[in-house]
Formats: sequence, C-alpha cells, structure tokens
Amino acid sequence: MTRAVKHFRAAFSLVELLVCIGIIGLLIGLTMPAVQQVRERAGNLACRNKLKQIGLAAHHYESVAGILPPCALLNYKNGRQFGAMQWTHLLLPYLEHESLYRDCWTACHQDPAFYHKPPHWHIDTVVSAYTCPADGRLSAPITDAEGYTGAYASYFGNGGTMGGLNGPFGMKLTSFTDGTSQTILIGERPPPGVRHSGSWYAFGYTFEWGYDTYSRHLYGFVDYPMHSDPCAHPIFFGPGNIDNPCDSHHFWSLHPGGANFVFVDGSVHFLRYSASALIPALATRNGGEVVGSLD
Repeated sequence: MTRAVKHFRAAFSLVELLVCIGIIGLLIGLTMPAVQQVRERAGNLACRNKLKQIGLAAHHYESVAGILPPCALLNYKNGRQFGAMQWTHLLLPYLEHESLYRDCWTACHQDPAFYHKPPHWHIDTVVSAYTCPADGRLSAPITDAEGYTGAYASYFGNGGTMGGLNGPFGMKLTSFTDGTSQTILIGERPPPGVRHSGSWYAFGYTFEWGYDTYSRHLYGFVDYPMHSDPCAHPIFFGPGNIDNPCDSHHFWSLHPGGANFVFVDGSVHFLRYSASALIPALATRNGGEVVGSLD
C-alpha cells in the first residue's frame, strides 16, 4: 500500500518578512551616507579640475598678452556709456570657445548694454567650464523674478584687498613678489542667480549712474563688498547661502567645509573655512606675507 506524501511550499511568515524589510532598510540607511560622500568627493574633484583648466587658460592668455587677463576690458561709446568684457569672456579662446568669444566681442561693440537681445544672443549660453557640478542650477540658464534669463558662473576673481592695487588680474608674473604659489587667482562663489550678480557674460556701466542696475561682477576685493549696499561691512571667506545677496560678495562653495581656489601658479587647493584669516594675505601679490604650506 502506497502512502501519499504531502509537499508543503516554503513561505515567509509575517514576522520574518518584517525582519527582512527592517534589515534591508538598515543596510540602505548605512550605505546612503557613504554614497553621498562619494558623490560629494566626485563633485569636488570635478570642480577642482575645472578650476585647473581655468588656471591653464589664464597662463595661455599671459603667454600671448604678456600679462594675466585683466578683470575687464572697457568699451567706450558716446563719451558716456561703456560695456565691459569680464575675464570670463577673455579666457574663452583658451577654453575651446573661440567662436563664442568672437560673437560676444562683436555684440559688445555693437551695443554696450549687454542685456539687449539682440545683439547679445549669448547672455543665456551656458559655458560648462565656468560651472561647478556641485551647483546643479547652473547647467541651464536661470530666469530671475524680474524675467531676466542668463547663464551664470561658479567662480569669482580675486581683486586683492581694499586700499591698494595688489590683486593678480592684468599683472605681469614678475610683479608677484609674494610668489605665484601664494596668490589666489580665482575661487568658488555660487551665484545668487539674479541679474545683479554672477553672470559670466559682459557687464555694463554708465558714467552718469555709476554701477547700473544691470551690472554683475565676477571679481571683487576679499575684505570688502564691491557694492556698498546693502552689505556695507567687511565680508570674509565663510559659509554662504544662495538666497542671501550679500554672500555673492565673498568666496564660499556648496562643498562641505570650504571651497576650491586656483592660484596664480596654476595649483588648485581646497581651503577650509577655518583658514579665513589667511585669505587677505593670499589675496595680495606683493604684501610681503608668508603663508607657508596650504595643504
């Protein structure tokens, strides 16, 4: 007589299922910080590489012109108003953007008010070389509350300290008595994404009104804001917020703990906010300060 054999399908109990879900959730929670750290390191490295390329472009400019790029080239018109092309424009040919450079040069001579479109078709052209990957906003043009659409840059030029023409822009390399490895050229500064600050494109002045409402700067003194209001006090290297217009006047970044800088010798360093007191010394090319190792 054959005895029937019963087969039972294996299954999880509710308790076992909940335990498995809990373990999976715990593993995800443990790995997410590590994944985030890897992403931050990758973003920081990509940002450093872009600053390295900008530093090389500045040296190529210097090899042709005999000086580092000036912070801006002025274009007088009608004896009153003039447009200016920033260092970001002047370095374009050395960042594989020769055609863009020519178009912008032509437009700035046709109309010094760069916010007029036409002829300034490229005010909203994103230049990847000037955007830090840590700031995802800048991969596309930004339209502000006033309806202005423009392309912005992550980087800010060192104008030196107030009270003296001691910054690096427009200077011969022989004028760096502090040493090219001890002088900041350009550092990080996330733009607020509004037309008064941070556009890589040309900017304009009027003699009658001083800084006009469309001026935007990618260059400034490290110990004082370029515009006096509403930030009429010294602003130093430290954490910032993209929603605070005053934070457009100083170096900072979206990386944790500090920001990247390219020095005149082409080296790139990540400086922590705890090094804020060193920034004025590193901003001058001829102040006689000795800073020492940056790493």
